[in-house]
Amino acid sequence: MSQPPDPWKSAPVPVSRPPAAGTPALDAWGRPLLGSDPEQNRNDLRRSTARLGVCLAVLSWALLIVGVLSALGVVFGTLGVWRLLTLQDASLHLPPQIPWLLGLAGLLILVLYGLYAWVLRWARELIVRLGHWAVQGLAAPAPDAARLETLRRTLAGWLTFGQWGSVLAGVLGVLLVPISAVWSQRLAEHLGRSLGSPGQVDVSTSPAFIAFQTVSALLSSLPGIVITWLILGAVRRFMTLAVSRARGLTAPLLPAATTVSGWFLGCLILLGLSLLGLLTNFVLLGVFGAFLRTTLDRKAASGLPQDWQSVLPDGWANVVSWGLGALLVVVVVGMLVTVLLFCLLLWSRSYATALARELDARPAA
Repeated sequence: MSQPPDPWKSAPVPVSRPPAAGTPALDAWGRPLLGSDPEQNRNDLRRSTARLGVCLAVLSWALLIVGVLSALGVVFGTLGVWRLLTLQDASLHLPPQIPWLLGLAGLLILVLYGLYAWVLRWARELIVRLGHWAVQGLAAPAPDAARLETLRRTLAGWLTFGQWGSVLAGVLGVLLVPISAVWSQRLAEHLGRSLGSPGQVDVSTSPAFIAFQTVSALLSSLPGIVITWLILGAVRRFMTLAVSRARGLTAPLLPAATTVSGWFLGCLILLGLSLLGLLTNFVLLGVFGAFLRTTLDRKAASGLPQDWQSVLPDGWANVVSWGLGALLVVVVVGMLVTVLLFCLLLWSRSYATALARELDARPAA
Protein backbone atom coordinates (compact mmCIF):
# COMPACT_ATOMS: atom_id res chain seq x y z
CA MET A 1 0.00 0.00 0.00
CA SER A 2 1.48 3.35 -1.04
CA GLN A 3 1.97 6.02 1.60
CA PRO A 4 0.14 9.36 1.12
CA PRO A 5 2.44 12.27 0.27
CA ASP A 6 3.60 14.48 3.09
CA PRO A 7 1.98 17.92 2.52
CA TRP A 8 4.94 19.63 4.20
CA LYS A 9 7.38 18.26 1.61
CA SER A 10 5.39 18.23 -1.60
CA ALA A 11 1.90 19.48 -2.32
CA PRO A 12 -0.50 17.16 -4.14
CA VAL A 13 -0.94 17.66 -7.84
CA PRO A 14 -4.05 19.78 -8.46
CA VAL A 15 -6.88 18.49 -10.59
CA SER A 16 -6.17 19.28 -14.23
CA ARG A 17 -9.73 19.23 -15.52
CA PRO A 18 -12.81 20.92 -14.10
CA PRO A 19 -15.13 18.70 -12.06
CA ALA A 20 -18.20 17.31 -13.71
CA ALA A 21 -21.65 18.68 -13.04
CA GLY A 22 -22.89 17.73 -9.59
CA THR A 23 -19.41 16.94 -8.29
CA PRO A 24 -18.53 18.90 -5.11
CA ALA A 25 -15.63 21.32 -5.31
CA LEU A 26 -12.29 19.95 -4.14
CA ASP A 27 -9.57 21.67 -2.20
CA ALA A 28 -5.87 21.43 -3.04
CA TRP A 29 -5.61 18.08 -1.26
CA GLY A 30 -8.53 16.42 -3.03
CA ARG A 31 -11.03 16.78 -0.17
CA PRO A 32 -14.61 17.83 -1.00
CA LEU A 33 -15.71 21.18 0.31
CA LEU A 34 -19.25 20.13 1.13
CA GLY A 35 -21.71 22.92 1.72
CA SER A 36 -19.08 25.62 1.40
CA ASP A 37 -19.98 28.69 -0.62
CA PRO A 38 -16.71 30.56 -1.29
CA GLU A 39 -18.29 34.02 -1.26
CA GLN A 40 -20.33 33.32 1.86
CA ASN A 41 -17.29 31.85 3.57
CA ARG A 42 -15.28 34.94 2.68
CA ASN A 43 -17.99 37.15 4.16
CA ASP A 44 -17.99 35.06 7.34
CA LEU A 45 -14.23 35.45 7.57
CA ARG A 46 -14.48 39.20 7.04
CA ARG A 47 -17.14 39.58 9.75
CA SER A 48 -15.43 37.34 12.29
CA THR A 49 -12.10 39.11 11.74
CA ALA A 50 -13.65 42.53 12.36
CA ARG A 51 -15.58 41.36 15.42
CA LEU A 52 -12.58 39.64 16.93
CA GLY A 53 -10.51 42.76 16.43
CA VAL A 54 -13.03 44.87 18.33
CA CYS A 55 -13.60 42.24 21.03
CA LEU A 56 -9.90 41.73 21.74
CA ALA A 57 -9.31 45.49 21.85
CA VAL A 58 -12.13 45.92 24.39
CA LEU A 59 -10.86 42.98 26.43
CA SER A 60 -7.31 44.34 26.53
CA TRP A 61 -8.49 47.74 27.77
CA ALA A 62 -10.80 46.05 30.29
CA LEU A 63 -7.84 44.07 31.62
CA LEU A 64 -5.84 47.25 32.09
CA ILE A 65 -8.72 48.88 33.99
CA VAL A 66 -9.21 45.80 36.16
CA GLY A 67 -5.48 45.73 36.85
CA VAL A 68 -5.44 49.34 38.01
CA LEU A 69 -8.53 48.82 40.21
CA SER A 70 -7.10 45.61 41.68
CA ALA A 71 -3.78 47.26 42.51
CA LEU A 72 -5.52 50.21 44.16
CA GLY A 73 -7.84 47.85 46.02
CA VAL A 74 -4.96 45.80 47.42
CA VAL A 75 -3.05 48.86 48.61
CA PHE A 76 -5.75 51.21 49.88
CA GLY A 77 -8.21 48.46 50.82
CA THR A 78 -5.69 46.79 53.14
CA LEU A 79 -4.67 50.13 54.63
CA GLY A 80 -8.34 51.02 55.15
CA VAL A 81 -9.08 47.74 56.94
CA TRP A 82 -6.02 48.26 59.15
CA ARG A 83 -7.24 51.77 59.92
CA LEU A 84 -10.60 50.40 61.07
CA LEU A 85 -8.85 47.85 63.27
CA THR A 86 -6.76 50.55 64.91
CA LEU A 87 -9.96 52.45 65.74
CA GLN A 88 -11.15 49.39 67.66
CA ASP A 89 -7.78 48.66 69.28
CA ALA A 90 -5.36 51.55 69.70
CA SER A 91 -2.52 49.16 70.57
CA LEU A 92 -2.31 47.96 66.99
CA HIS A 93 0.45 49.65 65.03
CA LEU A 94 1.13 49.33 61.34
CA PRO A 95 4.68 48.00 60.72
CA PRO A 96 6.66 50.43 58.56
CA GLN A 97 7.44 47.77 55.93
CA ILE A 98 3.77 46.94 55.28
CA PRO A 99 3.08 49.95 52.99
CA TRP A 100 6.18 49.12 50.95
CA LEU A 101 5.10 45.48 50.61
CA LEU A 102 1.60 46.55 49.61
CA GLY A 103 3.03 48.91 47.02
CA LEU A 104 5.19 46.12 45.63
CA ALA A 105 2.17 43.81 45.46
CA GLY A 106 0.17 46.49 43.62
CA LEU A 107 3.03 47.01 41.17
CA LEU A 108 3.25 43.26 40.47
CA ILE A 109 -0.50 43.16 39.83
CA LEU A 110 -0.18 46.03 37.35
CA VAL A 111 2.69 44.29 35.55
CA LEU A 112 0.77 41.01 35.38
CA TYR A 113 -2.36 42.57 33.92
CA GLY A 114 -0.24 44.66 31.59
CA LEU A 115 1.39 41.50 30.21
CA TYR A 116 -2.02 39.94 29.69
CA ALA A 117 -3.18 43.02 27.80
CA TRP A 118 -0.06 43.06 25.58
CA VAL A 119 -0.48 39.36 24.76
CA LEU A 120 -4.07 40.05 23.71
CA ARG A 121 -2.91 42.92 21.52
CA TRP A 122 -0.37 40.66 19.80
CA ALA A 123 -3.05 38.02 19.27
CA ARG A 124 -5.37 40.65 17.83
CA GLU A 125 -2.70 41.85 15.41
CA LEU A 126 -1.98 38.30 14.21
CA ILE A 127 -5.69 37.48 13.77
CA VAL A 128 -6.45 40.70 11.89
CA ARG A 129 -3.40 40.42 9.61
CA LEU A 130 -4.16 36.80 8.70
CA GLY A 131 -7.83 37.55 8.13
CA HIS A 132 -7.17 40.54 5.87
CA TRP A 133 -4.61 38.60 3.85
CA ALA A 134 -6.99 35.68 3.32
CA VAL A 135 -10.01 37.87 2.51
CA GLN A 136 -8.11 39.89 -0.08
CA GLY A 137 -7.06 36.69 -1.82
CA LEU A 138 -3.39 37.67 -1.98
CA ALA A 139 -0.89 35.05 -3.04
CA ALA A 140 1.52 33.43 -0.64
CA PRO A 141 3.83 34.45 0.86
CA ALA A 142 1.90 37.31 2.44
CA PRO A 143 3.44 40.81 2.22
CA ASP A 144 3.78 40.88 6.02
CA ALA A 145 4.88 37.24 6.42
CA ALA A 146 7.92 38.26 8.48
CA ARG A 147 5.76 40.15 10.98
CA LEU A 148 3.32 37.23 11.13
CA GLU A 149 6.13 34.83 11.94
CA THR A 150 7.42 37.14 14.68
CA LEU A 151 3.95 37.32 16.22
CA ARG A 152 3.56 33.55 15.92
CA ARG A 153 6.78 32.86 17.78
CA THR A 154 5.89 35.32 20.52
CA LEU A 155 2.39 33.94 21.02
CA ALA A 156 3.60 30.35 20.78
CA GLY A 157 5.97 31.05 23.65
CA TRP A 158 3.16 32.51 25.75
CA LEU A 159 0.87 29.57 24.95
CA THR A 160 3.58 27.14 26.01
CA PHE A 161 4.08 29.20 29.16
CA GLY A 162 0.33 28.95 29.78
CA GLN A 163 0.45 25.17 29.44
CA TRP A 164 3.30 24.75 31.90
CA GLY A 165 1.88 27.49 34.10
CA SER A 166 -1.36 25.55 34.54
CA VAL A 167 0.66 22.47 35.52
CA LEU A 168 2.75 24.48 37.99
CA ALA A 169 -0.33 26.14 39.50
CA GLY A 170 -2.01 22.76 39.94
CA VAL A 171 1.08 21.26 41.60
CA LEU A 172 1.45 24.23 43.94
CA GLY A 173 -2.24 24.06 44.82
CA VAL A 174 -1.91 20.40 45.75
CA LEU A 175 1.26 20.99 47.78
CA LEU A 176 -0.35 23.84 49.70
CA VAL A 177 -3.01 21.50 51.11
CA PRO A 178 -0.75 19.54 53.51
CA ILE A 179 1.49 22.55 54.14
CA SER A 180 -1.44 24.78 55.15
CA ALA A 181 -2.93 22.01 57.32
CA VAL A 182 0.33 21.46 59.24
CA TRP A 183 0.95 25.20 59.56
CA SER A 184 -2.56 25.88 60.88
CA GLN A 185 -2.21 23.08 63.43
CA ARG A 186 1.10 24.44 64.70
CA LEU A 187 -0.36 27.94 64.88
CA ALA A 188 -3.33 26.67 66.87
CA GLU A 189 -1.03 24.84 69.28
CA HIS A 190 1.16 27.93 69.71
CA LEU A 191 -1.87 30.12 70.44
CA GLY A 192 -3.19 27.53 72.85
CA ARG A 193 0.06 27.46 74.80
CA SER A 194 0.23 31.26 74.79
CA LEU A 195 -3.29 31.53 76.19
CA GLY A 196 -2.67 28.77 78.74
CA SER A 197 -5.30 26.45 77.28
CA PRO A 198 -3.69 23.88 75.01
CA GLY A 199 -6.23 22.67 72.50
CA GLN A 200 -7.15 19.11 71.74
CA VAL A 201 -5.96 17.25 68.66
CA ASP A 202 -8.08 18.21 65.68
CA VAL A 203 -9.26 15.35 63.47
CA SER A 204 -9.05 17.63 60.40
CA THR A 205 -5.25 17.75 60.78
CA SER A 206 -4.68 14.03 61.21
CA PRO A 207 -2.34 12.42 58.63
CA ALA A 208 -5.17 10.35 57.13
CA PHE A 209 -7.40 13.37 56.60
CA ILE A 210 -4.54 15.46 55.18
CA ALA A 211 -3.75 12.65 52.73
CA PHE A 212 -7.42 12.49 51.75
CA GLN A 213 -7.52 16.25 51.14
CA THR A 214 -4.31 16.11 49.09
CA VAL A 215 -5.55 13.30 46.86
CA SER A 216 -8.91 15.06 46.43
CA ALA A 217 -7.17 18.29 45.41
CA LEU A 218 -5.03 16.37 42.92
CA LEU A 219 -8.00 14.59 41.36
CA SER A 220 -10.06 17.80 41.18
CA SER A 221 -7.28 19.85 39.55
CA LEU A 222 -6.08 17.20 37.09
CA PRO A 223 -8.98 17.51 34.56
CA GLY A 224 -8.55 21.29 34.37
CA ILE A 225 -4.81 20.94 33.80
CA VAL A 226 -5.28 18.37 31.02
CA ILE A 227 -8.03 20.34 29.29
CA THR A 228 -6.05 23.59 29.46
CA TRP A 229 -2.98 21.83 28.05
CA LEU A 230 -4.95 20.35 25.14
CA ILE A 231 -6.81 23.56 24.29
CA LEU A 232 -3.69 25.74 24.28
CA GLY A 233 -1.82 23.10 22.30
CA ALA A 234 -4.57 22.94 19.69
CA VAL A 235 -4.61 26.73 19.34
CA ARG A 236 -0.82 26.79 18.97
CA ARG A 237 -0.87 24.13 16.24
CA PHE A 238 -3.61 25.94 14.31
CA MET A 239 -1.76 29.24 14.58
CA THR A 240 1.47 27.62 13.38
CA LEU A 241 -0.22 26.05 10.34
CA ALA A 242 -2.03 29.27 9.44
CA VAL A 243 1.14 31.34 9.57
CA SER A 244 2.97 28.65 7.60
CA ARG A 245 0.40 29.03 4.83
CA ALA A 246 0.94 32.78 4.88
CA ARG A 247 4.67 32.16 4.49
CA GLY A 248 4.12 30.04 1.39
CA LEU A 249 4.30 26.56 2.92
CA THR A 250 1.55 24.07 2.10
CA ALA A 251 -0.31 22.07 4.72
CA PRO A 252 -4.01 21.28 5.26
CA LEU A 253 -5.52 23.63 7.82
CA LEU A 254 -9.08 22.35 8.21
CA PRO A 255 -8.26 19.38 10.54
CA ALA A 256 -6.54 21.69 13.02
CA ALA A 257 -9.43 24.17 12.74
CA THR A 258 -11.92 21.37 13.42
CA THR A 259 -10.04 20.42 16.60
CA VAL A 260 -9.95 24.01 17.82
CA SER A 261 -13.62 24.46 16.95
CA GLY A 262 -14.55 21.41 19.00
CA TRP A 263 -12.69 22.67 22.07
CA PHE A 264 -14.23 26.11 21.69
CA LEU A 265 -17.69 24.56 21.48
CA GLY A 266 -17.12 22.80 24.80
CA CYS A 267 -15.96 26.08 26.35
CA LEU A 268 -19.05 27.82 24.97
CA ILE A 269 -21.29 25.28 26.69
CA LEU A 270 -19.49 25.80 30.01
CA LEU A 271 -19.68 29.58 29.67
CA GLY A 272 -23.38 29.34 28.87
CA LEU A 273 -23.98 27.33 32.05
CA SER A 274 -21.88 29.81 34.01
CA LEU A 275 -23.91 32.71 32.61
CA LEU A 276 -27.12 30.93 33.58
CA GLY A 277 -25.79 30.47 37.11
CA LEU A 278 -24.82 34.15 37.38
CA LEU A 279 -28.24 35.20 36.12
CA THR A 280 -29.87 32.97 38.75
CA ASN A 281 -27.69 34.50 41.47
CA PHE A 282 -28.62 37.98 40.27
CA VAL A 283 -32.34 37.23 40.51
CA LEU A 284 -32.00 35.54 43.91
CA LEU A 285 -29.92 38.40 45.29
CA GLY A 286 -32.48 40.92 44.03
CA VAL A 287 -35.39 39.06 45.62
CA PHE A 288 -33.49 38.39 48.85
CA GLY A 289 -32.30 42.00 49.01
CA ALA A 290 -35.83 43.38 48.66
CA PHE A 291 -37.14 40.97 51.30
CA LEU A 292 -34.28 41.72 53.69
CA ARG A 293 -34.63 45.47 53.25
CA THR A 294 -38.34 45.28 54.07
CA THR A 295 -37.64 43.15 57.14
CA LEU A 296 -34.90 45.47 58.38
CA ASP A 297 -37.11 48.52 57.97
CA ARG A 298 -39.81 46.85 60.05
CA LYS A 299 -37.31 45.90 62.74
CA ALA A 300 -35.90 49.41 62.82
CA ALA A 301 -39.39 50.91 63.09
CA SER A 302 -40.47 48.57 65.91
CA GLY A 303 -37.21 48.95 67.82
CA LEU A 304 -34.32 46.56 68.23
CA PRO A 305 -33.54 44.51 71.32
CA GLN A 306 -30.93 45.97 73.65
CA ASP A 307 -28.38 43.28 72.77
CA TRP A 308 -28.74 44.06 69.06
CA GLN A 309 -28.36 47.80 69.64
CA SER A 310 -25.01 47.27 71.34
CA VAL A 311 -23.67 45.25 68.40
CA LEU A 312 -25.15 46.87 65.30
CA PRO A 313 -23.79 50.32 64.33
CA ASP A 314 -25.89 53.33 63.51
CA GLY A 315 -27.38 53.14 60.04
CA TRP A 316 -26.95 49.35 59.99
CA ALA A 317 -29.85 48.91 57.57
CA ASN A 318 -28.12 51.14 55.03
CA VAL A 319 -24.88 49.21 55.52
CA VAL A 320 -26.65 45.94 54.73
CA SER A 321 -28.28 47.50 51.68
CA TRP A 322 -24.95 48.83 50.41
CA GLY A 323 -23.40 45.40 50.92
CA LEU A 324 -26.11 43.70 48.89
CA GLY A 325 -25.79 46.39 46.24
CA ALA A 326 -22.05 45.73 46.01
CA LEU A 327 -22.75 42.01 45.56
CA LEU A 328 -25.20 42.78 42.77
CA VAL A 329 -22.59 44.94 41.04
CA VAL A 330 -20.04 42.11 41.28
CA VAL A 331 -22.54 39.67 39.76
CA VAL A 332 -23.38 42.09 36.93
CA VAL A 333 -19.69 42.61 36.15
CA GLY A 334 -19.21 38.83 36.13
CA MET A 335 -22.12 38.48 33.70
CA LEU A 336 -20.65 41.12 31.36
CA VAL A 337 -17.24 39.43 31.40
CA THR A 338 -18.85 36.05 30.71
CA VAL A 339 -20.82 37.47 27.78
CA LEU A 340 -17.65 39.04 26.38
CA LEU A 341 -15.76 35.73 26.62
CA PHE A 342 -18.71 33.91 25.08
CA CYS A 343 -18.70 36.22 22.07
CA LEU A 344 -14.92 35.94 21.82
CA LEU A 345 -15.06 32.13 21.64
CA LEU A 346 -18.03 32.17 19.27
CA TRP A 347 -16.33 34.48 16.78
CA SER A 348 -13.00 32.67 17.20
CA ARG A 349 -14.70 29.42 16.24
CA SER A 350 -16.22 31.01 13.15
CA TYR A 351 -12.89 32.65 12.29
CA ALA A 352 -10.89 29.42 12.51
CA THR A 353 -13.32 27.47 10.31
CA ALA A 354 -13.69 30.23 7.72
CA LEU A 355 -9.94 30.84 7.52
CA ALA A 356 -9.22 27.13 7.09
CA ARG A 357 -11.81 26.74 4.33
CA GLU A 358 -10.58 29.82 2.54
CA LEU A 359 -6.94 28.76 2.56
CA ASP A 360 -7.55 25.05 1.87
CA ALA A 361 -9.71 25.91 -1.13
CA ARG A 362 -6.79 27.65 -2.81
CA PRO A 363 -4.77 25.62 -5.32
CA ALA A 364 -1.42 24.38 -4.10
CA ALA A 365 1.61 26.26 -5.24
